[in-house]
Amino acid sequence: SPTKPPTIANDGDIYLGEGADEAEGRVFIFYNGQWGSICDDNTDKETEGVVICRQLGFAYVAAFDYKVDVTFSGKIWLDSVECEGGEEVLAECSHADWGVHNCGHRDDLFIRCTDDKSENANLPKNNSSAQQHRVSFLFLVCLVFAFVLIAYQ
Repeated sequence: SPTKPPTIANDGDIYLGEGADEAEGRVFIFYNGQWGSICDDNTDKETEGVVICRQLGFAYVAAFDYKVDVTFSGKIWLDSVECEGGEEVLAECSHADWGVHNCGHRDDLFIRCTDDKSENANLPKNNSSAQQHRVSFLFLVCLVFAFVLIAYQ
């Protein structure tokens, strides 16, 4: 059955509601005594998705921003959320001021988290894999440049 919001919460706590279980649904965040939703503007699976699932205790993101549903009529707390991917909790990511947004509930973020690697979109727990690829590419560019310099001397 769909999960209900926790009765005791601290600012920045999150939960997934209106889904089949605690691993999926609309992303809600607690602030100033009230649960509210999060806009999907500029969010993506590899960063915000990873942080959300990590905060909830899951290893992987199974589905991201997969639904449009306007049935929720409560507060919209966050917009323009941008994570690096290594944050422990979503509230550590940059975002517009609490309650400041230019979106409606049709833009609320829905996510499904999992511990099952087969459902995973092969996402790293942090951005170290992407960083390794950037370093490898930079090394390759330097190597090619060095060979060109040697060849034309």
